[in-house]
Amino acid sequence: MKHTPFAPSSFGQRVTPPTVEMAARAIGCRPEQVIKSVLFLVKRGTAREPVLVLVAGTAKIAYSALGRLFGVGRKKVRMATPDEVMQFTGYPVGGVPPFGHPTPCPPTPTDPCWPKRCSTPAEAMTAPC
Repeated sequence: MKHTPFAPSSFGQRVTPPTVEMAARAIGCRPEQVIKSVLFLVKRGTAREPVLVLVAGTAKIAYSALGRLFGVGRKKVRMATPDEVMQFTGYPVGGVPPFGHPTPCPPTPTDPCWPKRCSTPAEAMTAPC
């Protein structure tokens, strides 16, 4: 497989965010090998804590599972709006990397085997699923 660096700028300026399929084509892998960085806000008391969830490109995210993962009910978890994604990460929806944000958003892999298979997000993008 050809190894090509991937960056949000690979897609240029777009009104709609890049899709998993577009990212997979850009880096020469299968969609299930792409790791999505999805920002959620978890309500704890009166504050909403930004949490970056890392998930395989074709995986669906269950709010109830995230609630259990973070020790809150599913109604306390919501996906960040595009404006909130930009505010917390400094990147637009569809181009959020798993690190390097102005607001600390520690990445949370949802696959418990991911750290064992891959040592970096870049390696995860090309690891066999």
